[in-house]
Amino acid sequence: MKCVACQSEDFIDRGRYKYIRGDAWQKYAPGLRLFECRNCHTTQVNHDRLNLPMVIEYYGGSYRGDGHSATSAAGFEKKVRRGVGLARLADKYLDQAPRDFYEFGAGHLANLEAARRVWPGVTLLCDDADKNAISNSETVDYAPLDELDRQVDVLLMCHVLEHLIDPVAELRRLANHIAPGGILLIEVPNKPWPSVNGQKSHDPHITFFTRDSIALMFRKNLADVFEVKETGTSGEIADTGLKYLVKEYLRFIKRRFTRLTRIDVTNPVSAPDWVFETRPDDRGSTLRLVATKL
Repeated sequence: MKCVACQSEDFIDRGRYKYIRGDAWQKYAPGLRLFECRNCHTTQVNHDRLNLPMVIEYYGGSYRGDGHSATSAAGFEKKVRRGVGLARLADKYLDQAPRDFYEFGAGHLANLEAARRVWPGVTLLCDDADKNAISNSETVDYAPLDELDRQVDVLLMCHVLEHLIDPVAELRRLANHIAPGGILLIEVPNKPWPSVNGQKSHDPHITFFTRDSIALMFRKNLADVFEVKETGTSGEIADTGLKYLVKEYLRFIKRRFTRLTRIDVTNPVSAPDWVFETRPDDRGSTLRLVATKL
C-alpha cells in the first residue's frame, strides 16, 4: 500500500476503523484498519479491503439513507454560508466572474446556491445531486462530467476527496474538464492523527488529510496540471482534550438522531461569519485548497 498523498510505503498501524453500528458502510467495506503515513501524516484505510463497485453502490444508495447527508432548512442555510466562503476564496484568483460553476458531488445544492449569490447569472452545473433537491431546482443543470460539452471556469469538490480510493487519479480526470486558468476548489475535513483517533466514528471516510499533506499531494503528484494558490482552514477551531470528546460525542448522537427522526436538530445559535471564511492556520475543522488549472 502507498500513501495517497506522498506515495510512501512507510506506515504506522493505528488500529481498527470505527464503524457506526447498523450503518451500511460496514457491510460494503468490512474489516478496515487505519494507517498513518510516517512521512506526511496522512491517515488512510487499507485499500486492499475496498471493492470499488461495492463502494460506488454504497454511495449510490445507502449513503444518504444512513443520514450522512441529511439536512434541514436551517442546516441548508448554514451550508450556503459555508459555500459563500468557498466562492469568495475562488473569486480571489479569478480575473472576472465565472461563466459556469460545477460542483462534483453536489448533495443538497447548498454550494451552488452560494455560487449564485456571489456570481448572479453564473451557469450552475453538477453531477451527483440529491434527487429531490435537483428535481425541485430551477437554477441548476444536471450534467455528468463525461457528458459535459465544455470546460468549466470553477470546479468544486466539497467533502468529496476524503471518500475516494485514488484521489490523485480522480483529480487528473477532473482536470480535463477545467478550462486553462480555471479554478479547482477543495474542502475536506482537517484530520491530523489525534483528531482522527478522537472521533466516535470514522465511516464512511477512507482518507484523512492534514493541511501539509494535501498540499504535498498536489506538489508531488499534480504539479503538471495544477498550481496551488492557497491552503488554509475554515470552520470552528478544533478542540482538544475533554472538550473535543464531548463535542464529538454530541455530533455522533445528533447524526444518529437525524437518521431516525428526520427532524430539525440543528443548533439554533447562528455561527459567526468568521467560521465560514478561509484562514491561514491549521486550527479549523476543515481544510481548503484553491488551485488554478495550468
